[in-house]
Amino acid sequence: NTAVKPQIIHLTVDRGDEILLYDDEIAYCESRGHNILFYCTDGQMYSWRGTMAQLLNKLPPDYFVQCHRSFVVNLAHVCKVSEKNGEISLATGVVPIGPSFKADFLAARIRFMKERLHV
Repeated sequence: NTAVKPQIIHLTVDRGDEILLYDDEIAYCESRGHNILFYCTDGQMYSWRGTMAQLLNKLPPDYFVQCHRSFVVNLAHVCKVSEKNGEISLATGVVPIGPSFKADFLAARIRFMKERLHV
């Protein structure tokens, strides 16, 4: 069982502030307009100017998966998945599952649970 070291993600946020976030501090991300909002486990929220494609290139794919046109979740922070309601519950909020992302999200979650949690 190998411990996974958190990756550091460097962002220029808000009005030009430089921040370093550990990937495990990020619960989920939301694309809104030309910005990506990072919702962190400590309740902080950061706004970064970028696209969903740029975001996905920055984040480790073992943990982060797109579940909706506008949302990416950290699988380590997913508490519950309600397929019936089409939503994912995290400690920090609830995000939707888009129909076109559902199959890939569910497959990624199963893979994550097998590899990381040994379920």
